Amino acid sequence: GVRPSFDAPLLDRQQAFGTAQEDIKFLLAPMAANGEEGIGSMGNDSPLAVLSSKNKPLYNYFKQLFAQVTNPPIDPIRENIVMSLNSFIGPKPNLLDINAINPPMRLEVSQPILDFDDMARLRGIEGPTNGKFKPQELDITYPRAWGREGV
Repeated sequence: GVRPSFDAPLLDRQQAFGTAQEDIKFLLAPMAANGEEGIGSMGNDSPLAVLSSKNKPLYNYFKQLFAQVTNPPIDPIRENIVMSLNSFIGPKPNLLDINAINPPMRLEVSQPILDFDDMARLRGIEGPTNGKFKPQELDITYPRAWGREGV
C-alpha cells in the first residue's frame, strides 16, 4: 500500500483540517494508490464535539452525526410489524392544546399513492367539516394545442 510521509507540514495540515490517521489509511490512501473509493463507515457515531475533551474543528459542532440509511430499502410488506405506509391527509392537530374540543379532521390512507377509487372517495367527501376540510380539484394540465413542450 501507499505509505504517506509524515513530515511536520503534513501533520500541521492534518490537524488544521481534522484529518485522522484512520482517514488517511482507509479513505485517502486507497484513492491515491488505486483511484478507487475508500471503504469507510456510512456515518459518524462519535460523541458530540461539545462533549469531547479534544480540540475539534468548528464544523464538527454543526454536522449531522449519523445518517440512518437502510440497505436494502425497507420493505413494508415483509416488515409490517415495524413500519407502515399509512399516511394522513389534513392539518396536524396541536397535541399540546389541552382545550382542543374538536381536533382538525384528517383522513387516513393506507398508502401514499392514491388510485382512482381513492381519488373518487376524496372528491365525494361531504358532511359537517366545519370549513376545515373541503375537497378542491385543481386542473394542472395544459391545452393539447401547446404540444409536447407545453408552450
